[in-house]
Amino acid sequence: MRLAGSRSWRFAAEASPLAHLALRVRDAAALQVPEAGDVPPPLAAPPQPVAAAEPDLDPVLAGADWLSWWRELITVEGDRLLLRPDQVTTSWAKVNRELEARQKLLARPPRFEGLSDRPGLQTAARAVGRTPRGWVDRQLQAERHSRALIDWPVVNDAVHQVATETGTPVHSLNGAALVLLVQGAWWRRVRPGLVLCSLRAAADHQTAAELVRAAVASVADHGAGPASSDR
Repeated sequence: MRLAGSRSWRFAAEASPLAHLALRVRDAAALQVPEAGDVPPPLAAPPQPVAAAEPDLDPVLAGADWLSWWRELITVEGDRLLLRPDQVTTSWAKVNRELEARQKLLARPPRFEGLSDRPGLQTAARAVGRTPRGWVDRQLQAERHSRALIDWPVVNDAVHQVATETGTPVHSLNGAALVLLVQGAWWRRVRPGLVLCSLRAAADHQTAAELVRAAVASVADHGAGPASSDR
């Protein structure tokens, strides 16, 4: 979901295949990831387990590496979703190539060469492999039936409320949500402008309005503290 242009507010909602690849690695390999606010719940549709096929895999060490990998992936995805056209001083194609290169460096199946400095995690990622083509789209279609991830009126009202409440010109507001196919109505703001949220949270109008406001308000006021919800 986007309104693009140099003089328009923007909000994007996307179910990132890259994020879901990482979540499938975590859940399929049964990695023991350290508790942290930006770690989502398990996937709603659990992948086929692979831990038994990798007896030398240390789920604790690989889980710690997974957390750093997850944060690196979310940084790249956030940079991509929050980039405004009026911020680009070079060609848009060049910017997209650079973002794609960063994505591939972090997660390129089937070898996952970019994880060579984290061999346990690399082993887990290789065992799990690629996310099946169309898996994310099929899950979304089953749940949302071609509807937007966050209903447009909810986004529009939330953005304009933030503009009114903060005195910020509405055209300067920018935000994004990475929508994840995980259990429960979970969400978390992870940086100014960006929230992670479950599909259930995105689909609930009240919760969606709250997380959209948290995303765009944090751009208007970088001094705002972290916002989160676990329901």
